Amino acid sequence: MEAALRDKVIACSKRAVVKHFDISNEKVDELFAELAEKGFISKKANNHYYWTENSAENL
Repeated sequence: MEAALRDKVIACSKRAVVKHFDISNEKVDELFAELAEKGFISKKANNHYYWTENSAENL
């Protein structure tokens, strides 16, 4: 995931992560919850996620 994020291969969306890594929606939900808890991603008011500025350096 680090390389995909650093190289901006995938967008910060659950759908993109499911497609890129071929994992279940449930696993992506768990992953996004963990990434949000650790401060790597945040959620906008419209419920879309975005990578935080220092995400690539901290992964």
